[in-house]
Amino acid sequence: MSDHADIDAFIDAAAPVVGIEIPQASRADVRTNLEIAMNMARLLEGFPLDERTEPAPVFTP
Repeated sequence: MSDHADIDAFIDAAAPVVGIEIPQASRADVRTNLEIAMNMARLLEGFPLDERTEPAPVFTP
């Protein structure tokens, strides 16, 4: 998903699945938030992990 049409299609498909209605006035803000989330996901996807890396069973800060 890289252009507004793809993101708008995702919004149209996902909103009913989670049971929400997104007003037209809020669509630009929802699109912006999804674009930010996609950029954050790309950063995580680009982080190299060794195939032996295991998730921690308990997070301890």
